[in-house]
Amino acid sequence: MGRGGGRLLRPWRWPWWTWLIAAGVAAVGWWGGTQAWAWQQRRAGAAALHRYHAAQAREHLEACLRVWPADRVARLLAIRAARRAGDFAAAEDHVRAYERLVAPSDEALAFEWALVRAAAGDIDIQLDEYLTQQLEAAPVVAPLIYEALVEGYTRSYRIKEAFDVAERWLALEPDNVQALFRRGSIHRQIGKLQKGVDDFQRALDLDPQRDDVRKLLAIGLIDGGRYHEALSHLDALRRRTPADADIVALQGRA
Repeated sequence: MGRGGGRLLRPWRWPWWTWLIAAGVAAVGWWGGTQAWAWQQRRAGAAALHRYHAAQAREHLEACLRVWPADRVARLLAIRAARRAGDFAAAEDHVRAYERLVAPSDEALAFEWALVRAAAGDIDIQLDEYLTQQLEAAPVVAPLIYEALVEGYTRSYRIKEAFDVAERWLALEPDNVQALFRRGSIHRQIGKLQKGVDDFQRALDLDPQRDDVRKLLAIGLIDGGRYHEALSHLDALRRRTPADADIVALQGRA
């Protein structure tokens, strides 16, 4: 090994400029690694949100925003994740943070505010007209609008409107897990849980990771006297969500 190579193995003998270069290389590596990690978190959050796994999406997106607080894409996704989780206060906070990043005339800003209001149940004539206009102008946003309206109508006990929107949503996307879950939940809310069992079963077939769907399916199966089937789902839930005390009670019923 040459004299120069031996010196590299003894950093206490490095001159000051070598330390400066090493520090620069380390800083660049740390910065690049942090940026890559933030990008991965945003990507994972978007994927979880696409599957309607709101809790997972929020974890990834909050992690991304700690590194990229001014990232518009991550902020928009965080708005939707909080809204889907029913955390409207957090959704509004994210909307306001997004508002500081864009011009007041930004169309996405107005659209996200409208979705948060709709999902929270604050649906008036003006909001209904605005969302109808958005549907006509850009049909691709229909699932987002239907999702918010179903949630909002259900929260405000406007059951007929909620069911009608869920039907329109499923006509557009027959295999949308969230649409199936919402329609089944509407049946449960009006005391007709057995009519929702098929929707819950179909939704669970499409996404076996949806524990909220599995739980309602198990309840429906118990109410229908299908105890053995219910127990198989409850046993799976007990393994996946051991902190949920309701599962033990439901197992006892089954």
